[in-house]
Amino acid sequence: MEYEFHWDWPLLADDAVVVRGGTMLPSDLFDNATAVRLETVRAELPDGTWGICGGAATDVSAAEIIHSIGYPGKWMRQARLGALRMLGFEIVMVDEPPKAVILLGEAATGDDWEGWERLVSSFGPPEPNPAYG
Repeated sequence: MEYEFHWDWPLLADDAVVVRGGTMLPSDLFDNATAVRLETVRAELPDGTWGICGGAATDVSAAEIIHSIGYPGKWMRQARLGALRMLGFEIVMVDEPPKAVILLGEAATGDDWEGWERLVSSFGPPEPNPAYG
C-alpha cells in the first residue's frame, strides 16, 4: 500500500458516512493500523500516524462508498463522522475519494488496545457488503 495523503483538503462534515470493511476484530484492526503507520513513516509524517483504512463521503450511501473503495470482503460497518469525532477520531482523505484513513489519535499498542472498543462502538453492526461477490 502506498498512500497519497491529502492533509490540506477540507474536512468533511459531521454527517459524512464513514465505512470500514470487515467485522472490525481488534486483531484485524491492529494489523491494518501497523501497515498504515509504516506508510505514514514512508511519507515522512512526524512520528508516523496511526490509523486504519476505510472510506468516507457526504451525500452518498455506504454501499456506494464501499463499492468505490473496492473492498472485496463479505462484511462492512458504517458510522457517521460526527460519532467518530466525539470519541476523538478524525479522518484524512487518501488517494482518490472516497478512500480515507481513520486517524486513531494515539499509538495502537496491540490488539488489546483499549481504543479499539471505543472505535468499534461508534460503528453500526456488521452488515453484508453489497459489493461482495
